[in-house]
Amino acid sequence: MKIMKLATLGASLAASAALAIDVSPQQLKSLCETSPMNTVAVNSPIKVSNFSTRVNVTTGCRIVFGFDARLEGDSINMGFAGPVVFQGGLKSGVILTKALIEAPSVTFDLAGGENIVSLGESTVRATTGNVVIAAGPISQVAIISRFATRTQAILAAGSVQISGAGKLDAQIAETTVQGNAGISINASGEELTLAIGGSNLIATNGPIAITGPGRQATFDYARGIMRAGNGVTVNLSGSEGQIAMQNVTVNAGLGSASFITALGGARPAKSVIVSSNITSGGSVTVQASNAGQSGEAALESSRVTATGDVVVRSGPLGTTNMKLNTVRSSTLVGAYTGPSGSCTAEGNTIVSPARQLCLP
Repeated sequence: MKIMKLATLGASLAASAALAIDVSPQQLKSLCETSPMNTVAVNSPIKVSNFSTRVNVTTGCRIVFGFDARLEGDSINMGFAGPVVFQGGLKSGVILTKALIEAPSVTFDLAGGENIVSLGESTVRATTGNVVIAAGPISQVAIISRFATRTQAILAAGSVQISGAGKLDAQIAETTVQGNAGISINASGEELTLAIGGSNLIATNGPIAITGPGRQATFDYARGIMRAGNGVTVNLSGSEGQIAMQNVTVNAGLGSASFITALGGARPAKSVIVSSNITSGGSVTVQASNAGQSGEAALESSRVTATGDVVVRSGPLGTTNMKLNTVRSSTLVGAYTGPSGSCTAEGNTIVSPARQLCLP
């Protein structure tokens, strides 16, 4: 493995996290192409910047970060002939601003703790494979804003996979994430905070799946489009799941659309969809605390069209609200809660061969 001399030289300056050694795209290209196994070790913060020409690397590149090392890319345009991997442990990260990175596949493998992946007005594109962001405990993923004529922040010919362990704080704002084979966002640890605003999730030929089995998982989506070729699933199965969606257009393609918080603990679980439009080739499910006691499941001021059942359901002591919607189902429209819960279904326009609304 070849050690980047600039990074080693910068180690004495890295006492302040604000300081980074400048590296040109041409220098990074040379290191990637000439290092054994195209692997470059970065042991302190570096900044790669260029405001002019595109730089094409004739190989792939694996950039391995040491403790507290990171790469900042500012206004760079780089293409790679092989896979690109950013690999790091504790307190490592990649911060791109007004940058374009293209490669057959791109992987952010930051499995240590306190990591960051930030794409600001940037595009990461996998031309034949996947874009993978694998974050460690106590990590941040920020995908913010589109740049000029670029529509997508992440574009993968394969799938987009974002995962975290421990605590994952993720934000997608004013941009588009597209994985032609699917999009998966998963936090395997105790906490997930996923906030999406003014943005689109597009899985042309596959599913969209957002899962958080940990105790505290929150999904907040305002303004945008979720479009999948084969199903949309949001499943926060821990004790305090929270789903809030407003002004979102959901198209599940040939599959079903489900929005589920399964239990409910110190905070009652919530699955609330307001002022949205849902189209599904299968069923549509809005469910809170069905496996627990309380919780709130609500579908309000929305339009739903489904081939299968449309169901809004809360737990035995829960609250179910189905109000002011236009709902079309080829099979059944239902609103349910338990015998000691509260259920309201009013002001709805329903076209369906069967309905079960707040039956005793």
